Amino acid sequence: MPLDVTPTLAAVKYEAGFDINRLILEVVTDLQARGRLIGGILQEFEAGGDPSCLRLKVVDVRTRKAVSITQDRGRDAQGCKLDPSGLADISHCITDAIAAGVDLMVINKFGRAESEGSGLVSGIADTVAAGIPLLTTVREPYLDAWRSFHGGLAIELAPRKRAIIAWCDAACRAPPIAGHAPCQSDAGVLPVVNAAKT
Repeated sequence: MPLDVTPTLAAVKYEAGFDINRLILEVVTDLQARGRLIGGILQEFEAGGDPSCLRLKVVDVRTRKAVSITQDRGRDAQGCKLDPSGLADISHCITDAIAAGVDLMVINKFGRAESEGSGLVSGIADTVAAGIPLLTTVREPYLDAWRSFHGGLAIELAPRKRAIIAWCDAACRAPPIAGHAPCQSDAGVLPVVNAAKT
């Protein structure tokens, strides 16, 4: 990829324990307040329940519909397990957002399921194929799988709101991928100089 073009695929690289869900929600809220049409999936922890099992739900950015994706396997179980049916129930929001011509897709996160080729990995691929900039998040131990998945076509961002929003603004002005249409919110398509990896 030429150095003068901003990659339209990015992942916020973060450490375990960092509140990535809150940061991504803040980024999405700021971008929406500035008139960007954002699609995709955010993650939130559900209140209550067994404290040994943090229950997770995913939220459609456009409709705010929330679906639980955690299976509670009981007190004697070691941890919790991702519920594939929960992901299936919400994955349509990615295809709906693509059809709506969003400016940016946010899929929080590239985790275990995606590193194994399932989860929302097909939604990520569909978004890239549609020419829509995509923001995701990733941490160890899934970095190697993420890098293998994108094959050098993505940029890694520090978990700082200003840097993430700057990438989002630049990516929505980047030339379209393989002849696809540019971001809906930009009248012109301007290349961005010196997109540096962090």
